[in-house]
Amino acid sequence: MRLRVVAAALCVALAISTVSRDPAALAAPVPGSYYLAVGDSFSYGYLTPDTPADPQCQSPDAPGFVCIFYRYLLRISPQLQLENLSEPGADSCELVQKHHCYNTEPKSSRLDDAVAFLDAHRGQVSPITVTIGGNDVLGLVASVIKDPVGTIARLPAVFATYRSNLDVILSRIRASAPDAEIVVTTQPNPLGGLGSPPLPAGASEFVQTTIDELNGIMKVEAVKYNAVVADSAAAFAGYPGGAYMLTYVPAAAGDLSKINIHPTPQGYKVYASAVIAASGYTLPLTISARLRRKILRAGQKEKVTGNTLPNAAVLIRVKLPHRSTHTFKSAADDNGNFLRTFRVGKIAGRGRVRVCATDTTGDTTCKASLTFTVR
Repeated sequence: MRLRVVAAALCVALAISTVSRDPAALAAPVPGSYYLAVGDSFSYGYLTPDTPADPQCQSPDAPGFVCIFYRYLLRISPQLQLENLSEPGADSCELVQKHHCYNTEPKSSRLDDAVAFLDAHRGQVSPITVTIGGNDVLGLVASVIKDPVGTIARLPAVFATYRSNLDVILSRIRASAPDAEIVVTTQPNPLGGLGSPPLPAGASEFVQTTIDELNGIMKVEAVKYNAVVADSAAAFAGYPGGAYMLTYVPAAAGDLSKINIHPTPQGYKVYASAVIAASGYTLPLTISARLRRKILRAGQKEKVTGNTLPNAAVLIRVKLPHRSTHTFKSAADDNGNFLRTFRVGKIAGRGRVRVCATDTTGDTTCKASLTFTVR
């Protein structure tokens, strides 16, 4: 019965307009001098309590989606600088009203800091990512189990507050950055793919419909301020096995107040792929590859290394001297690097390696064959 009450109360039909790109007007944007990130722990790059975060992306392999996006942008504009003003635990009330949505303890506003940064660097900041809203509804997830009727009754006020706050956030950012590209990222469902059990009855439906409503508000508000929407929620939902596979939510999650909803490093890659695709910043699909040695001993291992677009799919075909062919599927890392080890076998002669890369649009490019000799 609880499941029916939750589902029926939350199933809201939204007519949502999403921002689409006019190829003539918005094709191939160019980054400014700074990339500004504003948001919560997802934008901060939080993983686990025991894993130090790196919001300013000092490490070359910092896993947050902001860092992955930033490294991608650096390949287009090597002098680009990052200003990440995100804060774990931030909600829309903190940015606008200077206190959290669920208490009135005074907080400083990172939105004020962002606007001050934009005003100090007028016309130099683009893109700007805005990631806010998850914490506006997070507290409702645990409370719906104990008090489903009362929690559902609170939803209209929660969404009204969020809509008003997001309007202020985007209007202030747009006023200080009239020509910047603003990317609003949707909130993935960290419990996506889980049912009951292991979740309590009604929890899965409540979370999904609540997040759908939240993301619908984001999409409507983005249109008003000529911002694009990076639908990371859809990217997570389409992941094999369910969105929860991209988070630290355990498969046996039962206590919704204690689970870690944050993305894993793989989750942040999926998140970043949605941001990159929505942003419109494009890199030419190129590939370089090389072998460590040209002459190999029979039975020896060899490595093929190279570079292509970050996170591109890489296909490596090794044709050995005795004419058998081995195919390896791999992927480039966030910096575009890839590496594969293979063994040449015991038959002497000449072999060759062919390496191809495929981007997210399905375009493919290949490197001319690399040759080696087995003696």
